[in-house]
Amino acid sequence: MKKIGIGIVGASSRRGWVGVAHLPALRGLDAFEIRGVSTTRQETADATARALGAGLAFDNHRDLVSR
Repeated sequence: MKKIGIGIVGASSRRGWVGVAHLPALRGLDAFEIRGVSTTRQETADATARALGAGLAFDNHRDLVSR
């Protein structure tokens, strides 16, 4: 089955609803693949992308959306 690639804006894996609820739920669904994330800081975007196995990390949501 082909997976639907998604990007998450505000995707800090360490705090907030995204890290606590949304990301774990999405990771449990076989139809989706988290391909990119964005946060307000590149360091947290990089760390979150590594933790999730996402290939793209941005510090600006516009850059994520344009991909």
